[in-house]
Amino acid sequence: MTLPTFDAASSGPFGDAVTSETFPHTVGSGPNRYLLVGIGWAFNAATYRSMVGGSVTYNGVAMTLVLDSGPSSQDRARTLVYELKNAPSGTHNVVVTLGSGTGDARTDVVAISWSDVDQTTPILHQASFVDAGGSVVSSVGQVVVAFYFVGSGAVVSTGQTVRASQASSGGATEGTMTVATMPSTAGTTTIPDPGAVDDSATVMFELQGTSGGGGGGAVKIKQSLSRGILRGIFRGIR
Repeated sequence: MTLPTFDAASSGPFGDAVTSETFPHTVGSGPNRYLLVGIGWAFNAATYRSMVGGSVTYNGVAMTLVLDSGPSSQDRARTLVYELKNAPSGTHNVVVTLGSGTGDARTDVVAISWSDVDQTTPILHQASFVDAGGSVVSSVGQVVVAFYFVGSGAVVSTGQTVRASQASSGGATEGTMTVATMPSTAGTTTIPDPGAVDDSATVMFELQGTSGGGGGGAVKIKQSLSRGILRGIFRGIR
């Protein structure tokens, strides 16, 4: 098993009273590439725009929603994460377009890309929770990624490696979106409540690497079988 390899992380511009956000992200040239985009937004009214009917694209390719934390208790924090398998390498734009609603949400966006990620089942386990800490099922030596948006006063716990973070225009006191990685442990990997001061919305994943170093191994096996069959045919002809 080849573990996922961290590639790059980036953050978009803070969006206040906007309907879309655009920012560049660079995906490397490694095999089995995988891109995750996390969106955190604060909203205090039912009419604020949401992602219902909205979209996220990378290089014009639609990304797929994989998990929505749901709103925190005071509707001040929510986190959604989108994925793109086999993401195109190079520098391209992430475009987040908000959906329904008549108002405008305050949004923060981060992106993180990987190589050596299984393209059939990139996510082994996932979990989400609001206004509290929580855990995701994991095994020792795996890769765990956490996205969290905090309405105020984000707390980064010991052992996390922050890959990208985007604070609102008023700073951390008005909301911060963060993506971090952390060592996995046997059974579960736990993160404390990152919003000790205010609302929080967290999404966690255990990523799955490629088996046997990627698709090349399967190709070699097929080639070897084909050569064996051909040799047998030639012997029969003789």
